[in-house]
Amino acid sequence: MLSMPSLPGISYFRKYLLRLVPLFILELEMGTRGVIGDKWSMRILWACAIGSAIGLYMVAVERQTQNRHRMLAESLEAAEAEGAGDEV
Repeated sequence: MLSMPSLPGISYFRKYLLRLVPLFILELEMGTRGVIGDKWSMRILWACAIGSAIGLYMVAVERQTQNRHRMLAESLEAAEAEGAGDEV
């Protein structure tokens, strides 16, 4: 099998993550709730998801508007070129 060449920083990042994972599991096993409770955590998660969806919708509308303007400009240029050729 072919293996992907690893970057020097990736191995350090993996080692760092492997050190953090046991600490995270230890916190879960001890039953600590953390700074934010479960109820507010879900609310924040939903707010972020809804905000992302709104942002993606706005980007899609903006791109659609830009495409519409570009198509209108191209059709206007084509009509002008066609009209200019008839006059000559």
